Amino acid sequence: MMRLFYVLLLTMFGLSECAFAQELDCKVTINRSQIQGTNLTVFETLQKAITEFMNNRSWTEMQFKDNERIECTMNITVKQYKEADNSFKGELLFQIARPVFNSNYNTTVFSMKDSEFNFVYKEHVSADSVYLDTHLKRVINELSIEDRKAFVASLFNLLKSTGAKTLTELANSKKKFVSNLVKLRKDDKNILNEIFFKKVLNDQRMRKIFGTLFMEYNKRD
Repeated sequence: MMRLFYVLLLTMFGLSECAFAQELDCKVTINRSQIQGTNLTVFETLQKAITEFMNNRSWTEMQFKDNERIECTMNITVKQYKEADNSFKGELLFQIARPVFNSNYNTTVFSMKDSEFNFVYKEHVSADSVYLDTHLKRVINELSIEDRKAFVASLFNLLKSTGAKTLTELANSKKKFVSNLVKLRKDDKNILNEIFFKKVLNDQRMRKIFGTLFMEYNKRD
């Protein structure tokens, strides 16, 4: 679950939005047969969102032609869905395949199964959430690859320590945020200070969204 939470952070922020061809040709399927009596359109929008994210995102600065894209599949089996808090619990089978030389079929070169694929997905988001996502991408795109990885890892560690599932929950957990920030490794604290507080929150609207969190941070010892 924690490994997937880290992956979802990468998904939320995006590692790149460069003007290069996308690298993946990913087919996403969602099995919701175990879910009954709920709004099933959320699964359709979830499948579309994941598909667009995987295939339209540039993950590296390498240029790929359409026929060079890496073929992969994400098979998600949803075992529990709570509409009240937009939470999902299930399993994920992720596989990557490549053509076999001098043949017309593919072979699997990587396969990963996560039996605790638990996450939060909200079908409709607020204007603040859209702005937050856009601003974060802009800031992160200006970072080096290594700084991007370090920032996401440090933010993941902070979210994990506070028990928050989203940045909104983090913003509403002021005291827990400060107490857990102190407990983080020095490297994590330095990265969060230099990137999150000095760059991400160096924006009037972002400071408004995270206003109380920003004030608590500035009052820390």
